[in-house]
Amino acid sequence: MSTRTNLSVTREARRGVRGIRLGLMFAALCLALPCRADERVRIEAKVNGQPVHLAFDTGFGGALMLWRGVTERLGLKIILPPAEFRPAPGEIATAHSSPATVEIMGRTFPDVQFAVFDPPNLSDNIDGLVGWPALSHNIIILRVTEHEVKSVDEVPPEVKQWTKLRVLNDRKTLMLELPPSDESVANLVLVDTGFPDGVKLSADRWRAFRKTQAQQPATLNAYYALGAGVVVSEELWAHTLRLNGLILRDVPVMSSSTADPSPVGAGYAATVGLAALARLDLVIDGKQGVAYAHPREDPPHPYAHNRLGAVFVPPSEQSNDLAARVAANSPATVAGIRDGDVLLAIDQLDVTKWRTQPGILPVTHFWTQPAGTQLVLTLRRGSATIKKAAVLADILSPAIATGSR
Repeated sequence: MSTRTNLSVTREARRGVRGIRLGLMFAALCLALPCRADERVRIEAKVNGQPVHLAFDTGFGGALMLWRGVTERLGLKIILPPAEFRPAPGEIATAHSSPATVEIMGRTFPDVQFAVFDPPNLSDNIDGLVGWPALSHNIIILRVTEHEVKSVDEVPPEVKQWTKLRVLNDRKTLMLELPPSDESVANLVLVDTGFPDGVKLSADRWRAFRKTQAQQPATLNAYYALGAGVVVSEELWAHTLRLNGLILRDVPVMSSSTADPSPVGAGYAATVGLAALARLDLVIDGKQGVAYAHPREDPPHPYAHNRLGAVFVPPSEQSNDLAARVAANSPATVAGIRDGDVLLAIDQLDVTKWRTQPGILPVTHFWTQPAGTQLVLTLRRGSATIKKAAVLADILSPAIATGSR
């Protein structure tokens, strides 16, 4: 295996990038399932000789990023964008660091500047991000199940028999073009290693998929999207999911939302996150602009999903209430929880101070506990305070799912 890595695009960082399109990197910041840092694809690096733990995030839209606290710990100066700078739609303004020497994947690069960001509620064992532009000129083997990315000199010969997809090298995120199909002209797939969940389908593809899964049990997934706020999506399990010629087996599938603008624009078909990439062998030849994909046939690992079938989200960005959204025929429905019920407590935990008291969020780690766990939820319904006992159940798993597409 070769450790040579081409980071020539860090010239973009040297210019002091002030606006970055973050895509779905913060999908799980506050309200969705915990952003499982131990499942991230990690890249070990050094900045001025000091070790840092970076996550390979193909959806965040930049080359290199450090958290603000890490930047300060490394002794780097933080340079703010000019006051008159206005980010483009879908981007946020970011600071950048003073130049540093970076060692990554066996190579050393001088005079590199990182974008600097101060994200809330992210795990302490990740210090920043390596985006797709930093590795886009390499041949990459992505092994999500082993939490690693490797750079090699040549595409293994057997890989060339897999499904072949075009890589859009003019994008700042890892974008693949599906093989053509008569069924749909939307054929662009965002591969996002910063998105912890499975496959997120465009609105049109979701409607077609959902029609074939009318009897399928469903849960809900809530996440925060920059520029869109809180998005609540339905989520199901698919034994077989076909995206034109790309096939994935035993993956969770969720809906897109009109409130969450597609990260691609015209032609967007789907986003493939970590839980789906764990079911796919993927080799990306950035030099030639092609990728090779092959579905994994081994049994899937248990998926840490919402076993309650309800989410509690603020009705507006200014609201302090966490109001229920409930999936039909879910454990929450069986327990008598209704849309609009306001969550006051989970067992003995008072959640009403979720905005100001550290450690309350994300409350969704309660919903991912094992099937059979009983939770007592204190709720406000109108002017009444009520209690409901809910028993968690597996909703998304091969044993529960029926049918395929």
